[in-house]
Amino acid sequence: MKRLLTLALFFSLALAQEAEGLQNLKSFLGTLQTHPAIVASASLVSASRAQRDAIYFPVSGELSGGYNRLFVDTTDATLPPGFEESELSNAFQFSATARFRPFVFGDIADLAKQREIDLAKSQLSYRETLASLEAQALEAAAQVGLAQSSYELAKEALDLSASVLSITETRLEKGAASDADLRTAQANLLEAQNSLRSAELNLELARRGLANLVGEANLGEMPKLEPVTGTLPDVSRAQLDAQLASVGVGNSQRGLFPVGQVSYTLPIAHEETVTDALGNESQQKAVNSELSLSLESRTLQPSLSYSYQNPKQTVAGFAAQPQLGLGLADLQGSLSIGVSLSISPDALAQLEAANAQLNAAQARLQATQDGAAITELTLNNNLETSQLKLELAKAQLANAELALDDSQKRLELGLATELDLKQAELALTQAKLAQLSANFSYLQAVLATYRSYAIPVSEALQ
Repeated sequence: MKRLLTLALFFSLALAQEAEGLQNLKSFLGTLQTHPAIVASASLVSASRAQRDAIYFPVSGELSGGYNRLFVDTTDATLPPGFEESELSNAFQFSATARFRPFVFGDIADLAKQREIDLAKSQLSYRETLASLEAQALEAAAQVGLAQSSYELAKEALDLSASVLSITETRLEKGAASDADLRTAQANLLEAQNSLRSAELNLELARRGLANLVGEANLGEMPKLEPVTGTLPDVSRAQLDAQLASVGVGNSQRGLFPVGQVSYTLPIAHEETVTDALGNESQQKAVNSELSLSLESRTLQPSLSYSYQNPKQTVAGFAAQPQLGLGLADLQGSLSIGVSLSISPDALAQLEAANAQLNAAQARLQATQDGAAITELTLNNNLETSQLKLELAKAQLANAELALDDSQKRLELGLATELDLKQAELALTQAKLAQLSANFSYLQAVLATYRSYAIPVSEALQ
């Protein structure tokens, strides 16, 4: 029972540490949201979404108004006594027009599809930017950890090299070592000094590189990440280009057919104040409505248009004004049929060009897919190669640890010297550094999959 409780406590602590590490990772990656590249890319996505939404918004309106005054010059003989000129009318006008697009088809549908494709492209660019920056930030954090460990191991290697040189000098004095052994120890010490200085410079460079990305944020222990797979962004972008070219073909094909339009003006009433020559004022109310139908040809085809108007006028205190005209008082609509020649035969050339662009886009898509297969194979090969190197480094580290343990035992038995022990410790230090380097190479290969497939690490963690 006690053992079960111990195991349960162990797993609970492991889960708690994993949850804490995941939260630290999310917080670390969250600092990238203020990066200028992310802000710019997110702004372009917002702009594309707003442009897309504007196409789908079906209602628009227009307001207009005006003020009219009419003056007529007259002679004294035509006016009552005391009048020199007469203001015949004084009118305010106001109109409101509402347009409603209930269906999305034709050129509007093509424009909507283009905006959808533009939005998809901007979203893809955002994912590429975010995935690249997150991978770069994690790689920079791992670089700092590697540089820090390398610096500490380099100091340890320097101390061991100095000890080896001191032991070699003592052995040379006793005749147990040669001048070649001394020169080798001196060269190893110089190499250790150079390695320490290089590790120090790399550590400073890694810290600055990380600070440029996330500022003062600290990741702590690097979490374990699994490689991902998906569709390469270049393939997705080529697919979107092919869709865009297909939309262009459809638009060019419709250029060969007539366009139908329907409009209806709602009845809008407005009042006018009318002043006659005697100075009498009256209120006049006018109501107008109109329905228009048209079929406009863009090639050599018949065109048709029909317009229906329904005007009404009433004046306060008077009967309805009679329609004036030569027997046309009841005429409210008109119909016309003709042939339109408003477009040149370049519509066929435009269609041919659109088809050529579609063929080119499809060919680029095929070429991109072929190249993507090579890219995916390269990513998989890099993963496998780095994994093999990591396993080899682990095996070499285990061997170095066994060799050091063996040297200690042989030293206790008098079968090995202090020099042998120091050399075994130095070999262990180098094996540790090799494993750290192999770990970093494997992490780079894993992060390359996130960057290449445009999959942000923060998204994969959800």
